[in-house]
Amino acid sequence: MVFAGPGPDERRLAEAAAWRVRLAEADQESSEDFEAWLAADDANLAAWAAVEGGWREIGEAAAAPEMLALRRDALDRARRHARSRWRGPVLSRR
Repeated sequence: MVFAGPGPDERRLAEAAAWRVRLAEADQESSEDFEAWLAADDANLAAWAAVEGGWREIGEAAAAPEMLALRRDALDRARRHARSRWRGPVLSRR
């Protein structure tokens, strides 16, 4: 991630990341406490923008058709491998 000027410090980035996770786990876009944290300092807003931008990019990449196809292929391979592991010892005993 590239910042145009001085970016948010690590503590604020950690706080913003904690807010992102907390809101996502609660299935919320915002809360009174979060809004108060954002309004408390412009640096909080900058940290939130950095974290939210990365979160959005990851979400978009995760839903991309190419990524979904890769996941599906990996799961299919894992299932085939798991089945062959279970069948292997049984067949060799006969």
